[in-house]
Amino acid sequence: MNHTVKNNPCIDPNTYYQKKYDQYLFQKLDQLQCPHCQNPAELKPHARYPRNIYLTATKRIKIMVPRMICTCGKTFVVLPPAVIPFKRYVLDTVLAVIKASKERSMYQAEEQFEITSSLIQYWFKQFNQWHSALVKAFGLLELAPSEAAYQYNLYHQQRRLMQIVSAWTQPFHDLF
Repeated sequence: MNHTVKNNPCIDPNTYYQKKYDQYLFQKLDQLQCPHCQNPAELKPHARYPRNIYLTATKRIKIMVPRMICTCGKTFVVLPPAVIPFKRYVLDTVLAVIKASKERSMYQAEEQFEITSSLIQYWFKQFNQWHSALVKAFGLLELAPSEAAYQYNLYHQQRRLMQIVSAWTQPFHDLF
């Protein structure tokens, strides 16, 4: 979390992160294309929905995420690299927990991050089953989370780092 938000109780974290997300989306609008038909033109905001995001187990925010609609009739959502589709925790937290579990123990990570051991075991199993080979081969755990997400997507374009396998996401490396 940004030190400005942490040190200033007058700034509402939801408002702060909503503005950051809106800026991210505005910067990427001209680079977007439909993930279904690859049409880069005529994408329009279609609707908005609230997205709960857990920065840590005790720090949670809610932002409004717009759905985009293409002329082909398909809709999709544009998420920043730190947000994992179908997960509530941000990538920074998930990778920090996995790294702490590997370096120390799952129970120490549970205490440090205040996240249940069952959730840590789930992330660890998912990581080992679907992501560890690429992460180890390219040393992605040593990188900053956003850089790790970018590098991971260069090698595996149909999935984000720590995204569940059954979920598909638009390749997003072109957005950077």
